[in-house]
Amino acid sequence: MSQIQEKALSRPRNWFRLALFVACGLVVLVGLNIGYQALSTLNQLDTIEAERDHWQHSSEVIQALNLRPDETVADLGCGSGYFSLKLAEPVGPNGKVVAEDIRRLSLAFLWMRTLRFSRISVEETGLCQRITAPCS
Repeated sequence: MSQIQEKALSRPRNWFRLALFVACGLVVLVGLNIGYQALSTLNQLDTIEAERDHWQHSSEVIQALNLRPDETVADLGCGSGYFSLKLAEPVGPNGKVVAEDIRRLSLAFLWMRTLRFSRISVEETGLCQRITAPCS
């Protein structure tokens, strides 16, 4: 086989390798972009919730619920967990907060937020997440 014939046969392999390389690069870029957007959203949630604390007075709302340690409380339509995370402390490490939302993305952000608080654990059950409070 001549060198010209060998080059002609190797061209499709080179194109395939190039296409595979470009596809892998795009997957990595998309993954990095999604990660960046998730971190940006988490930072925005912190800012928004700090502002929300000023006008909603969540501590007064939670006090009005008169929660005790080891109780179970439900946060229906929890979103990204504004109240869910705050409810975890009064029910204690043996209590449960059942956080439920119809949007999986909201529950995913709640899960990511609980990762930042290593003392809070989350247990997924279908569309719900159970949150256990920090240990005293």
